[in-house]
Amino acid sequence: MSRNQPAARPTRRTFLRRGTAVTAAAVGATTLASTAAAERSPPPHVTLSYDQQQLKQYRPLLDIPSDAEFSSPEWYGWVAESPEYDTTCLVYFAYYRGQRGWTRADSHRGDREPMYVFLDQYGTVTEVVYSAWHWMQASSSTPNLYEPDSGGSHVTARTFEPHHQYKLNGANAGRLLPVNELGTSEDAPFVADLESDVQFEQWLAEGWSEALHPGAATEPWIMQNRDSWWRDGTERYARAVWNVQLQLAQFGFESLAGEASNTDLADQ
Repeated sequence: MSRNQPAARPTRRTFLRRGTAVTAAAVGATTLASTAAAERSPPPHVTLSYDQQQLKQYRPLLDIPSDAEFSSPEWYGWVAESPEYDTTCLVYFAYYRGQRGWTRADSHRGDREPMYVFLDQYGTVTEVVYSAWHWMQASSSTPNLYEPDSGGSHVTARTFEPHHQYKLNGANAGRLLPVNELGTSEDAPFVADLESDVQFEQWLAEGWSEALHPGAATEPWIMQNRDSWWRDGTERYARAVWNVQLQLAQFGFESLAGEASNTDLADQ
C-alpha cells in the first residue's frame, strides 16, 4: 500500500484535541477498535512466534504454472503453539500481488491463500489443511512429503490459475518460496493501524478482517473442523460458484467449469 497519504490525515491525538463531541466519538471508535482487536488477537493460551528456520524446514513445495500471471508469490507465516492442543501448527499464507479472475468483481490486488501444516511432538507432519477453492477448506492426513537430502519435510502441491488454490500432488517438483514474518504474540493485540509493520495487521486494515473468520489465523486448529476461512455466512458465494461450475463439468461443459471440477473438494 502506498504511503503517499495526504499530510493532513488526522491522528488519534488530533481527534482528542477537537472538543467534547469529537472526543466522545473518538472514545466510541476506540471501544470498537478494542473489540475488533480482541476478536482477532490470539487467545491467552496460544503463542504465536516467527521461527524462520522451522517455517522454512516445513514450507510447502509449490508447483506454480510457468505461464502464471502472478508467478512469484512468497510465504508469510508464524508458528502457533498451545497447551490445549497436542500439535504445533505452522501457518502459511502465500501472498500474490494480485488476482485477475474471470470478471472485474473476481479480480483484485493482493491475494492470500492459506495452507496450514500440523506437527506432532516429534516433528512429524500429521495433517495439512489448505484452501482448495476460494478459501474453502480441504485437508489430508497423508500428504506426499518432499524430503531432500539437505533436510526438511515439505508438503507438495500444485497451484491453479487464476485463483491460486492448491491441489495436493505426489510430484516432488516445484519451488520452495521465501518465508516472511506474519507477526508474533508480541505484536498483539493487533490494533488496526495502516502504519503498522506487522504484515497480518496491514492485511486486516486493508479490509481483510471483514472476510476472515475470527481465530482462523490466530487459533489455527479451529480450521481442522471448519468448511472455510470465511466469516460465517460470507462463504455462500464461493460455494455457490463452485456448485454451479461442478454441475457444468458433470454435464460435459468442462470448458465453462473452470477449475472447480479439478479441486480436492470434489474428493471429499
